[in-house]
Amino acid sequence: MANAEKTSLLLAEELKQQCKTVSLHRITVGALCTACNLDRRTFYYHFRDIYDLSAWIYDSSIAKFLPDGSSPAGINRLDEALRQIKEDFWFYRRALDDTSQNALGRHILRHNALTYVEARKRFLGAEQLCEEDLFAIEYHCFGVLGMVRRWIFYDCAYAPEQLALRILSAMPDALRVLYVPAWEEAPALDGDEHFALKKVVFRKKQKIKLDFSEKYAIIDRPMNGAVLWHGRR
Repeated sequence: MANAEKTSLLLAEELKQQCKTVSLHRITVGALCTACNLDRRTFYYHFRDIYDLSAWIYDSSIAKFLPDGSSPAGINRLDEALRQIKEDFWFYRRALDDTSQNALGRHILRHNALTYVEARKRFLGAEQLCEEDLFAIEYHCFGVLGMVRRWIFYDCAYAPEQLALRILSAMPDALRVLYVPAWEEAPALDGDEHFALKKVVFRKKQKIKLDFSEKYAIIDRPMNGAVLWHGRR
């Protein structure tokens, strides 16, 4: 590992530690440098300010889980990203509570939107995206950031894999295919409480596989679980 990366990681870990007891806007470069036994010039050689360091933490630990459009990324990418956010709970709680001009939330929106645009273009083999795709990307990025922020502020009330499934089930089709192969809806059946799709249901941390009929699995909608739709088997 290069010295520059070691220094960045040292500052990042110290920022996470200080976020456990202090609001992000109250943490100073001087306090970080003193705790890390570094000169202030060393900090400014690597980062512009505390917000730049916060963005680096996200980019180096979470952004790598976003799809690139070359092949389906898999739902595990979402799960792993949320697990990392939960592990760095206090950092993200402090950072996403900040609404200043350079807040991490603004960086996440810009970064994720640009990443999804490039991934969608690669998936389609296109140079440009239609307005519908661009709207779907912006809609998704704002929605996910809001739900993750709410999840953190409610002390991660349910497991990361549950939130990952809920995000995937609500994801626009244009982005969902970047994570899993295209899903196929089955013909509608009678009864409001039944659905005709192959499903995998997650309740808390237990994965329950359902019995399948010849073509489809038909079960009652779970009241406290999330449903991952896979289409026909």
